[in-house]
Amino acid sequence: MPGAERKSPLRAIDYVLAIALFLAAIAVRWPLISRGETLLHSDEAIVGLMAQDIAAGERFPIYFYGQRYMGALEAYVIAAISPLIDNPITALRMGPALFFAALVAVQYLMLTRLFGRHGGLIGAATLLVGSPMFAQWSISARGGYIEVLLWGSLLLWSYSEWFSRGAFTPSAGEGEGGGGVGHPTACKLMFGLLLGSGFWLNPSIVLFAAPIALHSFLIRAVPHLKNASPVACRLADRLGVATLPTLALAAILAMNCLYAVWVENGRVHQMLLLNLLPKPAAVAVIAFLFAGLAYYLRRLLSVAVPIALAPTGRRIVAAGEAADSGATRGKRSNRNTPRPEGAEEIPRTAKILAAAGPLILGALLGAAPAALYAARTALGLQPMEPSLPLGLRPLWETGPTLSILWHGLPLLFGADARPFLELVTIGRPTPLTSLGLVESAVVSAANLVVLGGGLTCAMVLVIAYRRPLAKLLRVDVAPGPVPLLALCFGTTLALFLLGGCTHDFNTIRYLIPLWAILPGLLAAIFVASPLSGGRRIRFVFAARMAPLCLLAAWAVGQAAMAAQLGRPHPLRTLSDALVEKKIDHAVAEIFDAHLLSYLTGQRCRVAEFDPFWSRLSHYGEQPPPAASPAAGTGASQTVDYIVRTSPIPADSTPWQYPGPPPPETTHPLWPRLCEAMAKDQTLCLLREPLVGGYERIRLAKPLSSGPRR
Repeated sequence: MPGAERKSPLRAIDYVLAIALFLAAIAVRWPLISRGETLLHSDEAIVGLMAQDIAAGERFPIYFYGQRYMGALEAYVIAAISPLIDNPITALRMGPALFFAALVAVQYLMLTRLFGRHGGLIGAATLLVGSPMFAQWSISARGGYIEVLLWGSLLLWSYSEWFSRGAFTPSAGEGEGGGGVGHPTACKLMFGLLLGSGFWLNPSIVLFAAPIALHSFLIRAVPHLKNASPVACRLADRLGVATLPTLALAAILAMNCLYAVWVENGRVHQMLLLNLLPKPAAVAVIAFLFAGLAYYLRRLLSVAVPIALAPTGRRIVAAGEAADSGATRGKRSNRNTPRPEGAEEIPRTAKILAAAGPLILGALLGAAPAALYAARTALGLQPMEPSLPLGLRPLWETGPTLSILWHGLPLLFGADARPFLELVTIGRPTPLTSLGLVESAVVSAANLVVLGGGLTCAMVLVIAYRRPLAKLLRVDVAPGPVPLLALCFGTTLALFLLGGCTHDFNTIRYLIPLWAILPGLLAAIFVASPLSGGRRIRFVFAARMAPLCLLAAWAVGQAAMAAQLGRPHPLRTLSDALVEKKIDHAVAEIFDAHLLSYLTGQRCRVAEFDPFWSRLSHYGEQPPPAASPAAGTGASQTVDYIVRTSPIPADSTPWQYPGPPPPETTHPLWPRLCEAMAKDQTLCLLREPLVGGYERIRLAKPLSSGPRR
C-alpha cells in the first residue's frame, strides 16, 4: 500500500514540478488577486497599515496591531514587495499569495515523498482548486493564517522524515544516548526553529504540534508504558478501538475539572476546580495534583525510558533487565551501600535534556520575536496588549460550537461561494455582482457533487486504511502517514469544538488549517487499492473519481466566485473624497476607521470610535484638532466624525447563522451623535454631506465612550 512504510525518492523532475506549481499557484490565484479590492476586510487593512508603517520606517511591530499574538511576518513581506507593485491592494494580496505558492510546492514534495508522484499532484491540485472560502483566505492578509499552513506542512514533513520512526534509537556512530533521539543535531535545531517561529506566527500551529507530539508519544512511549504497567495493557485490550476516544474523553474531563474557559455573550468565563473552592485554595490543590502526577510519571518512566533509549536490537534484553531490576533491587540493597533515591535518574535526565538541547535552542531562536516582546513589556517600554482566552471550554458547553461547526462546514468546504461572500460583506452595501440563473444552478449542482464526493472519499479512506486507523484507535500506531494525518484532522476538529476562543460564527476561520491536512488525505485516497478482483476495479474507480469530482466542483465554485468580484470596495469613493477634501484626521466606527485609514494611505488617519478592541491606539485617544476658524476658543477640542447617516440598502444580507451577529452589523456612532446633538444644539459645528450616504460631522468636543455591552 503506498504511503504505508516505504517513501518515494524525490528526483530532479519533482523539484522542477515544484517550481512550476509555485508559479501555477500565483497564476491560478491571479483573478482573485487582481480583483482583491472587492472583498477587502478590516483585518487586512490593519496588516496593510502595518506594512505602510514598516515601509515608512515609523513602526516595526512584532505582532498584529493591538494584540499579543499573530506575528507580523506577513506585514514585513508586504512592505518589502510594495515598491515593486503599483497597486497597494495587489501588493497586500501578493504577500500571502507567495506563502500560498510555497505551501503548494512544499505539499507536492512532501506528498510525493509519502504517496508517490500521483499523490503529490492530487495534493497540490487540492490546494490550487480548493473551495472558494479557502481560495480567498489563501490570498488574505489576515495575520498569519496562510503562513501557519506552510509552517504546519513543514513540521509534518520534517517530523515524518526525521522523527517518526526510531527516534529513540541512536544513529550509527552516536552510541547509546549520544544523539538523544538518534538524529543529526541540525535536524533537531531546524525542527525547533519551525516550532518556535510557528508559535510566534500564529497560535494555530498547535493544531500541528499537538498531534505530532501525540503521535510521537503513541509510537514511542505507550508500548513501553504498557510493559511497565500490566493494568494499562489489560485495559487497552478490553477497550479495543474505543481506547483512544476513551483516553481523550478522560483527559478532557480532567482538564475541565482543573481549569476551563469560554466566551459567552461577549464575556470571558473562567473556572478552577469547577468553582468548588476559592481561587487560592484551588490553585494550591492543582499544584499538589501536578506534583503527584509528576512523581508518578517519573517512577513509571524510570522503567520505560531505559528500554526506549536502548538500541533496537537490545530492547527485549533491556525490557527483561528492567523487569528483573525490581526483584533484585532489595537483595542488592542488603549487600551494598544504598544510593540516595533518584540518584540513578539524574544522569538519565541530564542525558535526555542534552539530547533535546538543539531542539530547545531552535525553539527559543524561532520564538525570539515573542521573547523580545515579553522583554519590552517587562521593562515598561510598551504596554501588554490583550489576547484571546486560551484553554478548553467545558465539555458540556460545546453545544454552541457544534452548531457553529455544523453550519460552517458548507462554507469551509462547499463549492457555492455565495454564503461565504455574504458573510464577508455583511454590514455594508453589497459590492458583489449577482450570478445569473444558469450560473446559480451550476454552482448549486457543484455543491451536491462536493457532498457526494466528500462522503465517498470518507468511505474509501476508512475501507482502504481500516487496519492502521483501527490500530491508532487502539493506541498501537502503525507506520505510515495516514494515522498522523487522521490525528491532525481529529485534533483540529476537537480543539475547535473545545476551544475557549471559539465564541462566534466568524471563528469558523480557525478551521482553515484543515486545508494543510486535506491534501494528504485525498492523496492517500487516490493511491489506495487494498481489494482484489472485480471489487478492486470498482474500488479503484471510486478512489480515483471521488477526489477528481471534488476538485472539479471546487474549480467551478472558484470560477463563479471570481465572476462575482471586480467592483471597487464600498468605501473607495469615500476614501477618495477624504483625500480630495484634505481631511487629515477624523473618527469613525471601528471597521470604517481601519479601511479608510488604509485606503487613503494614511493621508487621513481615522481613529476608532469606542473600540471594543483597539487596533489603532497609536493614533492617540483623540485626533489632532480639526482646523476650523469657526470653532473659536473650543478649537482644541473639535473632532471630525465620518459616519453613515443613511440606512444600508434593504438588499444587505440579514444574519442567519448561530450565535450573535458579528460587530460589523452594529453601527452605534450615528445614534450616539444624534443623541448628543439633541441634548446640546451648540455641539455641532459643521455637517457636510460626503458620498455613499456618509457625512462629516464636526463637534465642539469629542463624544464620551459608551457603556460596554
